[in-house]
Amino acid sequence: MNKLKDRVIKMFLRKDNSMQSQLFLFMSLLGAIAMLLGSVYTFFMEDGFNNVVPLLLGAFFMGGLFWTCRKFKNYEMCELILVLGINCILLPITFVRSGGLESGMPSWMILCFIGMFFLLRGKFFFIGSICTGIAYGVCVCLAIFYPECIKHTHSKETVYINIVVSVAITILLICVFMYIQISLYEYQRKEN
Repeated sequence: MNKLKDRVIKMFLRKDNSMQSQLFLFMSLLGAIAMLLGSVYTFFMEDGFNNVVPLLLGAFFMGGLFWTCRKFKNYEMCELILVLGINCILLPITFVRSGGLESGMPSWMILCFIGMFFLLRGKFFFIGSICTGIAYGVCVCLAIFYPECIKHTHSKETVYINIVVSVAITILLICVFMYIQISLYEYQRKEN
């Protein structure tokens, strides 16, 4: 297991990249994989393909950013694009299409908001925070004041299963991100 971990870390770890950029590579790859798995889960748990499309688009979006960053080395801009794309476009669309506050979406929103703290610094963090706050505020206002805009097609059992699965995945991914960050710090400390 340690050999595999070292290989993966060496594949992403570059001395010319900041810790934040290295973490972005891990997070974008893991996010793409998680969204692919989420789309498979949603396809089998839901009664239609409509809720799978945003997850698949998100997986391809994150995978595309991962590839773009590796090729062009513009990490800060890719990090901001990731945060804005996920928090301000993908999550609000999915929020409206999959039950709003009565779904697992609030836990996904928490995960993506926490992820922003791992990735962005300075003016990019300010821009990301403002845009994310506005997007999440609009989602909550829609759910409270215009509930007819939220698509509610799930049975109570499906809602509860989605909430439990979303919370479990959120906790797991936060732990994985923290583990990766600690591992990267340890690896750099050993290298130095």
